[in-house]
Amino acid sequence: MKRILRKILPAILVVMAGMDVGGVPQITNPPTAPVVVNEGQVLSLIVGAQGQGTLQYQWFKNEAILSDAVFPNLDFFPLKLSDSGRYHVVVTDETGFTKSSPVILRVAPASSLKIVTQPGDLTVQEGANTSLSVSVITSGTPQYQWYQNDIPIANSNSPILSLSSIRLKQSGTYYVEVTDSVSTVTSEKAEVTVLPGAIQIVDQIADQLLHAGQSVTLWVDIVMQEPVALQYQWFKDGSPVTFANKSTLTINAFSVANEGQYVLKIKAPDAQLESDPIKLELNRQGIFITRNPGSYEVLIGGSVTFEVEAISERALTYQWFKGTDPIQGATSRTYTIAEVKTLDSGIYSVQVSNSLNFVQSLNGRLTTYEGALKVEQQPQPKIGLVGQTVAFSAKIIGSETIAYQWFKNGEPMPNRLSPNLILEKYPSIRLCNIQAAGKGQRF
Repeated sequence: MKRILRKILPAILVVMAGMDVGGVPQITNPPTAPVVVNEGQVLSLIVGAQGQGTLQYQWFKNEAILSDAVFPNLDFFPLKLSDSGRYHVVVTDETGFTKSSPVILRVAPASSLKIVTQPGDLTVQEGANTSLSVSVITSGTPQYQWYQNDIPIANSNSPILSLSSIRLKQSGTYYVEVTDSVSTVTSEKAEVTVLPGAIQIVDQIADQLLHAGQSVTLWVDIVMQEPVALQYQWFKDGSPVTFANKSTLTINAFSVANEGQYVLKIKAPDAQLESDPIKLELNRQGIFITRNPGSYEVLIGGSVTFEVEAISERALTYQWFKGTDPIQGATSRTYTIAEVKTLDSGIYSVQVSNSLNFVQSLNGRLTTYEGALKVEQQPQPKIGLVGQTVAFSAKIIGSETIAYQWFKNGEPMPNRLSPNLILEKYPSIRLCNIQAAGKGQRF
């Protein structure tokens, strides 16, 4: 066996050396065609291929050879209904041949769609009502899409494009595409020029993402060439808002019921304008702190309470911090230090969280001090009518027992004492049946 291989192997190698090992030609760009082509149009099926030597082509329709179709492209000038079918091409070179994937050509009857009335140019004043229109003839059902400066206009799917209370920014080039089941035609272009009117909208509030409970005021800035009487009406989602007939609209305590698109319509004696839609949306993930912790000066031994108020669409949790360190067990809306110590001085804040998000409050500061007494709340001046009862009060804290003496016009008032008061107690004095000449004075 080994002897036989030694004899025939050199012959095999010689034969292989004379062969093309590159294989049959390769199709690099198979022929393609649109899903449907109209009768009368021009179309070419084109194939791209590479191989050894000169390439030869042969096109087939429905597996039958097309005579004289021996080029990389198969042209139809013009298309006929009978051209519908299944096409492929065979590419041949010195090493063999390759068959392309098939392409299906569907030829539809020629469309009768035709535009008979084109949209015309317009020049109007801002605030006026105007329109563009087109009329067509077709054997099918036409569909319309209007464009401004090559951008599709939302909800413009009829032969008439209404431009109510037109704005300066609506100046531009307009046209419409009309489509039936067979073809699409495009109208001529119409130039719309909008001139400044007696009233102009120059600015307005942007769309808003709001927290629950937040207040917002919607506004629109208007300029007038000369003073005229204007009428306002706000609309929400196309319906008038009750009692909303001013240039601004304030919504207190925003909620999901207030979500929507708001528009202000403005009427002048000979014009009408409307703002762009203003979108108000509820921030369902957000947390809005309406009251941050305060700052306090507290006598050592006194008490203090830090407090936060926040709103959210989701349940809230709290974690209080002193500086950057979380306070163990301080997980409610308020944090109280019942007996203040020197070491309690510092910065306090709270992290408010829901299931999706968290926010950090602003800082509150606690300052402690030592001393016998501190007046936290002074008696306030009062004006009393003859015969009226008037009350004075003061808030005084201290580290020792407090005794009180009230004064009138610099003189001590008999029996106006409050001995043995404890910290944080509110002493008061009532002056009954004040005479017109009598005036109380705080000490």
